[in-house]
Amino acid sequence: KMGWTGLNIDARPGSMRSFRDLRPKDINIECGIGCEEEVRDYFLFNESALNGFDRALSMQRVEEYKQFHITDIIQVPVLPLSDVLNKNLPLGTKIDFLTIDVEGLDYEVLLSNDWDSFRPEFVLVEILKTDLVAFNDSLTAKFMVKQGYVLVAKTYNTYFFRDDSVARNK
Repeated sequence: KMGWTGLNIDARPGSMRSFRDLRPKDINIECGIGCEEEVRDYFLFNESALNGFDRALSMQRVEEYKQFHITDIIQVPVLPLSDVLNKNLPLGTKIDFLTIDVEGLDYEVLLSNDWDSFRPEFVLVEILKTDLVAFNDSLTAKFMVKQGYVLVAKTYNTYFFRDDSVARNK
């Protein structure tokens, strides 16, 4: 409603139907994101928020939450984030906001980006089962700091990072 546009990526087949209807100016892509181009098993649950590529996490959730179960395992194409962005965004496109929530493989998504070419001002990333004390031991947190980002906020499982160079220049 405010004229914003974006690039939406979701691995679940059929996930972009609503996006195409509600956000017709956006770029909407159905694929997984990972370090290399390949096809992977994608675990579908009776609760779609649990869907994902991480076999160990999927099996753990089946054991831990008796009300949830895997309904299907399908093959889904996976591409590096840098490839998707290179193909769909003009060079120099400013990215204000990137949010990553891929059920346990968020670090791999971060690794697949070209941080010199695509540098969002804000990055929200899910880091499961960590508190602020454990944050400094997280591979994801260490990676984001190495990329020049600082932690600016946190919810239960989501950490909010801001590009430190942008923050210092405002």
